[in-house]
Amino acid sequence: MKNQSFLPSLQVFRGIAALMVVFHHLWNQISFFFAIHNVALDQLAADGQYGVDFFFVLSGFIICYSNYNKAQVRSASGEYLRNRILRIYLPYLPLSFLMLLSYRIFPSLSQGDRDISVVKSIFLLPVPGFTALAVARTLVYEIFFYTVFITFFFSTRLFYGLLLLWALMIGVAGIYDLKVGSYFVSFVLTTYNLEFIIGVCGAVLLRNLLPVHRKLAIAGLLVTTLVLYFTPAILNNTIFFGCLFATVILIAAHSPLNRISSGNILMTLGNASYSIYLLHDPEISLFMRAFPKYGNALYIALMALFIVGVSCLSGIIYSRIFEQFLMVKAKDLFKRRIASKSGLAT
Repeated sequence: MKNQSFLPSLQVFRGIAALMVVFHHLWNQISFFFAIHNVALDQLAADGQYGVDFFFVLSGFIICYSNYNKAQVRSASGEYLRNRILRIYLPYLPLSFLMLLSYRIFPSLSQGDRDISVVKSIFLLPVPGFTALAVARTLVYEIFFYTVFITFFFSTRLFYGLLLLWALMIGVAGIYDLKVGSYFVSFVLTTYNLEFIIGVCGAVLLRNLLPVHRKLAIAGLLVTTLVLYFTPAILNNTIFFGCLFATVILIAAHSPLNRISSGNILMTLGNASYSIYLLHDPEISLFMRAFPKYGNALYIALMALFIVGVSCLSGIIYSRIFEQFLMVKAKDLFKRRIASKSGLAT
């Protein structure tokens, strides 16, 4: 396998994970508004929530894997931080402001009695309260992990030591069900954070092991995952799902999917997965309030397909505007300013 920093196969799985989350929220809304249940679809929708867990493991893997050759290169930390900020906030902030404004003008839009934090909704900081855009709560974990990862550019020994200590603290707090009064400490010790760490471990394995040893590592992960499946849940099954998704990522890294065309529909969905993730929940809520409530199974199926299709299409369009066009413009602007300050501009 080439020593590349981009693995197309992971974009395919990112698209699949996004569809899992979309169906999870869609079916929950259908069940609520139409008062219907189906054992198979209920279970499929429930499993769809694990798309978020996959995203966390994948984030830890991709950030470490793509920056691995920049370990202890302090000068690379600025570009890394700038790219992460643009990547998260540029597509996110317009939607967050729109949701904040909508809830201010139409308070009844929020079905639950949520204490929305403006600070958290805008800056994605780990403070008490809810985000105006519901799915943005997971982005708070992303931002925190990205912040911790900055130490990788200064000292790998410090970075890996910090992750080890962090994982041990999460494990102890989870196993012994420790109750912490501080919101921030509870946030740091949430098992979600362990999935980022597992993703980093997967990237380190892929970057350091020879091909034959990688296969042994994958086999070991498969066995571990099977053992965890048949044992009582540990840390809310975080370790099980972490190992499962890390195994999927490592297998995908060696699969023919890495030769997939950039125009493939799964690649297109993968490239737009972040925008789909941001847009789908408010879109589903709006559509479910707008559609007539007929109990016909065919009607519900066609409505669901329509909503999924619109969520994907709008996500693709939004991605091309914010994640591609505007982000490229923003990065070019930063580069010109840096070059100008360095006296390199012509």
